[in-house]
Amino acid sequence: MIVKEVFIMTDTEIRNICEVLKKLGLVTDDKLQSVYPNLYPKPVVPTTGYRTMTKHNCLIHIYETSNDEIVDVSLGIQNKLEKLSAIDDPNRIETCKINCGFFNFDGSKEHLGMYIDEGNIIEYPDNYYINYLYFKDGHTDIAYYSGNPEEYLWWNKVLNWGIGVGYSLVKDGKIDLTNSKNFSHSTTDNPRTMIGQLANGNFILAVADGRMTTSVGLTAAEQADIMLELGCITAVNLDGGGSSEMIVNGKIVNKPSDGFERSIGSAVLVYKKVGY
Repeated sequence: MIVKEVFIMTDTEIRNICEVLKKLGLVTDDKLQSVYPNLYPKPVVPTTGYRTMTKHNCLIHIYETSNDEIVDVSLGIQNKLEKLSAIDDPNRIETCKINCGFFNFDGSKEHLGMYIDEGNIIEYPDNYYINYLYFKDGHTDIAYYSGNPEEYLWWNKVLNWGIGVGYSLVKDGKIDLTNSKNFSHSTTDNPRTMIGQLANGNFILAVADGRMTTSVGLTAAEQADIMLELGCITAVNLDGGGSSEMIVNGKIVNKPSDGFERSIGSAVLVYKKVGY
């Protein structure tokens, strides 16, 4: 009779061997995570708050809101262009903000296209800019204005806010580049600012660095690809270029392509809900 000895390695012995193989470049973390999930668990990636990703040769700054935060829009001091860092509400706890709409550089208009905020009609839609609508029941939509004044008055009653934006990126969970043909820069790499909503109601705010060798920027198609990958069911393009900026907890996290903060007209802000 032949008796075979069976050697059973302990977890510590297995891990020691794996670490040697890693140093020799013979295995990767991904491989070890799939073969030994108990010894090499995949890191838990936070899905809310600030994070970054690199795609399409571009660095993208991402902020995902949580259920204890609200998303609002602001003109800051009306009829005045201001730096993003200056647009805030001192009575609220602010966690993130990005630049919002297109504007006239001479300050004659702070926001081009529709601007409705909490029942206040500041700017009427002109449909050169498509509209991003955030309803009081929590859902978002992307739509042109039909021209019917009753529709606009209805929007004014049922919206938290509604803003004119450049073009659609994702609608009904699918890539949709409606209105992008109005913007010749949509087909070239540029710094970008985007906002979208997930199925759970959370928002994604995203800013892509651009016009740098280390981060070239995004086309509209690449923007849509990223916002869809992030899980957005609606997403739109905001003003970009030198205006693109994200501030998280009071700190500028991206690299504005002008090399400094540009004065802008409007902003999207994330605040902590009262009572949390």
